[in-house]
Amino acid sequence: GGLLAEPLTLNELGMSIYAHAAPAVPVYALGCLERAFRGVNSQSEISKRRQFVPLLVSIAYDPHLFERAVDLIADCVESKSPNGSQTDRTFAELFQIALSGTHASVEQRLNVIERLYSAGEQKRDLAFKALEALLQTSFFSGSPYFEFGAWPRDYGFYPSSRDEITHWFGAVLSFCKGLSSDSTVRERIAAIVADRLRGLWTDARMYNEVCDICSWFSADGFWPEGWKAVRSIRHWQHKPTPPEVETLLANLENALRPRVLLDRVRALVLCNIDEEAFDVGDDHMARIDRMQETALTLGRSEEHTSE
Repeated sequence: GGLLAEPLTLNELGMSIYAHAAPAVPVYALGCLERAFRGVNSQSEISKRRQFVPLLVSIAYDPHLFERAVDLIADCVESKSPNGSQTDRTFAELFQIALSGTHASVEQRLNVIERLYSAGEQKRDLAFKALEALLQTSFFSGSPYFEFGAWPRDYGFYPSSRDEITHWFGAVLSFCKGLSSDSTVRERIAAIVADRLRGLWTDARMYNEVCDICSWFSADGFWPEGWKAVRSIRHWQHKPTPPEVETLLANLENALRPRVLLDRVRALVLCNIDEEAFDVGDDHMARIDRMQETALTLGRSEEHTSE
């Protein structure tokens, strides 16, 4: 009970007092917010609970409070408002490998994603945003909410060894394989992974794991997004790589390459992938002309095959 037991009824002064008192008893503050959020009905209360997101982010720093705090933040993100995009970014940042503002383990973060995925369509989109953040390897933007009363704080978990990096991304890729067993979301998961392949290869150096996940998504047919990503990695490298790594990447590109006419058409027409790009050394306009000519040739070949 008491003045701070019903946080959604507080005025501006009351909310300031609440935010300053929470670091003394974060478990109690979180419990009050959980009870208050369960009874939210009016539009004003739904809007007001977003104001507690910075406090919830600070509470999520502690691993044993992380999942409970993030569940409440997800409720705030789910209800749309003009500030929704900023809250969305704040939510996603909690799942980064660096500058996340929390020391929760990768397993805890995956547990949250699994619950969100099972909670319906709207929260499923949040699960995908969190998954994208888990696979991010560079260009992190951190939350500004790193201070919490007198508690000493850093920027959250940061991998201190090669083993920790391997464990993190290995766990996430394994989770992706399990989640993509659901055929209704396999394409969405595959697109997320394809978008992160460059970072996983060049930044995290997860060579064997990348080959494995590529095999997984191409096992039941041509995976154009994966092939396009691997081709881009191979031909746009900022630093020279060891010969054995270059050979591994070349073999991976070859394994993902389209083999039949229909797959070549999909790659060119639907995904705008030029098979000869990077190989002939011509300019952009020449590539466009060649792609158009190739599309016409493939179309004629398909006509003859159908006949």
